[in-house]
Amino acid sequence: MNNESILIEKSYYKTLIDKDSAANPMLIISEYVLQEQNQDIPELSNLRFAQGELYYLYRDYEAAIFKWEQVTNELEPWAKKNMADAYFAVDLYSTAEEIYKSIQSDSITLNTEVGLQLFTLYIRMKKINSADQTIKKVVRLNPDDEQVTSLARNFFEEQMDWDSAVDLAMNEAMRTESIHWYNILQAYIEDGVTKHLDPAYFYPALRKLYDLNDKRFEELAVALWHSYQGEASYLTWVQGFNDLLQDFEITQKHSYPALAVLYKDAYFEFINGEKSVKSLKTIVPSLLRNWVRLTDRNHALLASSSVLAWNDHFPTTLSSEDVGIAEHILSGLTYNRDGLEDSVRLFETIDKWAMENGLAVSERHKWIMDELLDLNVQRLMIAGTSGNGKSALIHSLLGEDSFDQPTATTVLYKYGEEEDVNEVSDSSIIPLNHEEIEERVTSRAWMSGPPRIIDYKLPSAFLKENGIAIIDTPGFSIANSKTQEVRRYLHMADSLLFVLDVNDPFSQKERELALMIKEQAPDLPIHFLLNKMDLVHNDQEAIRIVDEAWKKINPYLPEAKIFAHSARYRGAAQRMDFTEFLQGNLLQPYKESKRTMMLLHYVREAISSLLDQRLEREEELADSIHKNEDLLSKLKAALNQVDDLEKEKAAGLRNSFKARKDDIRNDVVSAIPKILQASKDLLVEDSDYRKIHIELNEKMNRRVQEYLETTVLPKYFYSMQEWIREADIEFKESQGFLTEMTDGFNAIYQDDRVKMNCDFRVLDDWRRDSNRMTSGIQMDTVNILLRHTPQQLLLKSAGVLFGSIANKSLMYNKYTNLIETQDYTEVAEVIADKFLLQFEMFEKSITRDVAMFFSNPKEMLNTLIADANGMIEKYNRQLEKMRAKPEMYRDPLKLFELRLRQYEWMVFADREFQTVS
Repeated sequence: MNNESILIEKSYYKTLIDKDSAANPMLIISEYVLQEQNQDIPELSNLRFAQGELYYLYRDYEAAIFKWEQVTNELEPWAKKNMADAYFAVDLYSTAEEIYKSIQSDSITLNTEVGLQLFTLYIRMKKINSADQTIKKVVRLNPDDEQVTSLARNFFEEQMDWDSAVDLAMNEAMRTESIHWYNILQAYIEDGVTKHLDPAYFYPALRKLYDLNDKRFEELAVALWHSYQGEASYLTWVQGFNDLLQDFEITQKHSYPALAVLYKDAYFEFINGEKSVKSLKTIVPSLLRNWVRLTDRNHALLASSSVLAWNDHFPTTLSSEDVGIAEHILSGLTYNRDGLEDSVRLFETIDKWAMENGLAVSERHKWIMDELLDLNVQRLMIAGTSGNGKSALIHSLLGEDSFDQPTATTVLYKYGEEEDVNEVSDSSIIPLNHEEIEERVTSRAWMSGPPRIIDYKLPSAFLKENGIAIIDTPGFSIANSKTQEVRRYLHMADSLLFVLDVNDPFSQKERELALMIKEQAPDLPIHFLLNKMDLVHNDQEAIRIVDEAWKKINPYLPEAKIFAHSARYRGAAQRMDFTEFLQGNLLQPYKESKRTMMLLHYVREAISSLLDQRLEREEELADSIHKNEDLLSKLKAALNQVDDLEKEKAAGLRNSFKARKDDIRNDVVSAIPKILQASKDLLVEDSDYRKIHIELNEKMNRRVQEYLETTVLPKYFYSMQEWIREADIEFKESQGFLTEMTDGFNAIYQDDRVKMNCDFRVLDDWRRDSNRMTSGIQMDTVNILLRHTPQQLLLKSAGVLFGSIANKSLMYNKYTNLIETQDYTEVAEVIADKFLLQFEMFEKSITRDVAMFFSNPKEMLNTLIADANGMIEKYNRQLEKMRAKPEMYRDPLKLFELRLRQYEWMVFADREFQTVS
């Protein structure tokens, strides 16, 4: 035990006494003190230090402090530390802290002990920040002390101060090069407490660990990779880690399977169509470069094919060395993938992406993919020039259910328990009846339409026994010299039988067509059938024709075989011979890689069609915007016309009604004064003139009421009926105009979408109002003779005063004269106003009612205008989006092509294909 360890344990006193002594240490040290005091210059510091330790052990902290205060030699710093320990023991924390802080020493051990005591003190005082700062200071001072780093790690973990814990593990791992600390660091990473840190923080540790233990390096790198997945810094991690690996000399002798899997997953994640090509060009090349280096040879097919596919699409982003390495690796590999699954998964991904982006993979391509996945059937394409008997050949093989006429479209004959025929086009798959079948198959009109194929299932023994399907294509001629139908379905075929005419076998035209097919599908086996052999006179002539045909064919297609045949001969022997030729030459053993290449061809076609759709979609959007803008202009013009028509009809009907009302008013105003003047016959000489004015006023009101009811109202009734009939005619004319407008718009919409039916219930309302207003009238009594004119006042006063005694003849004459000469114009106006009040209210409502009549058409037009505006805005947004960021559509398709190209390279490892096209 060294001196500092003795001081730490407060056992310095043991060095002053005999270890074999059984006496009390305190007594022994006290004896030494007495002896030392007798010296001339006593040196008691060591003894006082030892006494302090003994008192501390006996928990006499006050005595211990007293002794340690007297230490003045080199032990003084330790004595102060012990004094602080004593104050700490009696819970005098502030005093202890003060003393700890006052200690100055060059001793790392002492400073470490002081730091640890302060750390413990701060925890006891719940000063966590101070404890944190103190333990970090101690770690910096003495990291070699395992107790220090252990305490620090435990403290950081208890406080969940993961940044400090990770920092401690990082520093210690790099400083000590200890796998133990790398394990701790990895545990933190796997617990997810480091994902917020910049990936670059870990690169130094990874670099050092690679030199120490490359397997542990892989484990730590994998842990970090997983921790950053899904985080914003994931791409930064991948890019930085790729850069880090560039400095390592990784060869295929050292594989890193776990990292290779992550590289594979990352690559396919990056090229799934969600990221732009521009962003991928900054990260994928280095990712591919490292992926190839990290993977072992048994799993290098994906990596090397990915490099080559990427180089095909972005040739300037990879070095020739990288491409060379990938080519070298691929050249030594064998195809060991489930290519069918890869192809189908890619096709399904493309189909899903298309639906999410307003595009559509054609039903025809989906049907082709399904057909190619039927591994129990091989497809034999039969082709040839027009007039060579190809249709008759197929009819002779399949029987009465097939056509013996030349086909104008491609037909796939396939075995089925029952006959089932469907037309497969890009947009749909629809069943066909017998009339439709013949029309679709034989009519030349269908050749100029969009791509289609007839899926013809029939119970053919020949198809079932041989496990084949026959693809019958239109015969080549000048009319269809582009051979589009054959090109379209060529890659569905496992083999091709080219039918030649015996009269001129393998003519220049046939040679050109056969070579075109070979160029389009270099791996497709092509064999020939000499048809119409019944036209040959004898066997020697037949042998000569076959031999000459072979001499023409052999220089171009040396592996091709020739079969002589006549559709006229339907004997069992010929069918058996053909079956033997079919089985021996045309039917090939199933090979997954070949079927995969066929699938991939149509995946490529699907991608190409989506690119075309994207351009067509842009054109459609622009055209839709133009059409909707034109429609919008027409709708607004129509709405203005309806507005004008409404105003015109409202004004016309209102003016007509007003004219009729004014005529009635004129009649009333003209007739009432005469009626009132004629009311003098109501007077008799012996009338009671005291109240005659009241009686006359009542009787005159009754006469006016009678006149209005018996004369005016009937006339008004018939006038209103005529006005309503006039309105009916006007409304019907308006409806006729709107019906023509409706037909015009429905022709534009190509649908009965527009309905502009006016509300003729308005006329019913008017008829009810007319009957109500002209069925009777109840008017308040009008003041006719009770007004305050001077003459009326005089007669009224005279009647009251002299009505019973005055000369009644005089009163009679005065009243008669008054009635005859009175000006009733004002009274007539008042009566007319009251009588016509409800008619005036009706007149005011005419404009509103006419508006109600036209409300449905206007509402329909406003709805259509809003819809057109909405469609224009929608299409403009889509078009702007497509034009502003064409890469949103282009890049995913380019990345789908990249995956497709990779699968082609993988299949090329089979080495049975002439080219990766």
